[in-house]
Amino acid sequence: QKYIDLYLRYREFGEDTNYLYNKYNNDKSLCKHYLYLVKEDLFDDIDKIGKKVKKWVIAHDPFGSIYSNGNKTFEYKLPKNNYLYNINVLGAGDAFAATFINEQITNNKDIHDVIKNSHLKTTNLIKRIKNLLIKSLI
Repeated sequence: QKYIDLYLRYREFGEDTNYLYNKYNNDKSLCKHYLYLVKEDLFDDIDKIGKKVKKWVIAHDPFGSIYSNGNKTFEYKLPKNNYLYNINVLGAGDAFAATFINEQITNNKDIHDVIKNSHLKTTNLIKRIKNLLIKSLI
């Protein structure tokens, strides 16, 4: 909780995108640090959302991320040789967020490196789990 605050926008607040809603404590306020979401769940322009967080909004999918602080927007594309095919990626977003937080705490503060390393580490973790599952079935 110290490093991330999870905020969601609920429709009961209408189309007012000046606020994001924290479902955990019923606080209608602006985001404090980071907002992670799947690209397909972007509910507004990423730059507009980026202006509402203190640091970055990160919209990710299995192929990369688009991220914004409200002033600048960047995109990271995972190298094609790291794409995952025929794998259930349920929970990969949680693994990505955990890796992102770990990267920031232990390694570096450069957002571009953190995003890149988080994608690569999450992808490698999923590949290792897949290989372990395959070995256990043999």
